[in-house]
Amino acid sequence: MSDNLEIVDIMISAFDHYHRWVDVEMEKDVRKNALPPIKGAITKGKLSHRGLKVVTQQYTGETWVEQRGKIITPKYSKEMWQDSKIKAN
Repeated sequence: MSDNLEIVDIMISAFDHYHRWVDVEMEKDVRKNALPPIKGAITKGKLSHRGLKVVTQQYTGETWVEQRGKIITPKYSKEMWQDSKIKAN
């Protein structure tokens, strides 16, 4: 039973790490690619004023940001995250 709990803890930790990575990467890309550029804190008002929304594709698990229907960030996936971890080491 404790082995199952350890596996669950590892999975939860991996998903948390993945979501933090996506947040950091997405923020960098949104600041760089949004028009007009976002300076200072990213707030709900700034996002809605610029027509930005986060899209998650249900079947593939990919996540990206669109600005008024145009994709402005890469499509983030768990495979990208794993590749970035390999390149960092």
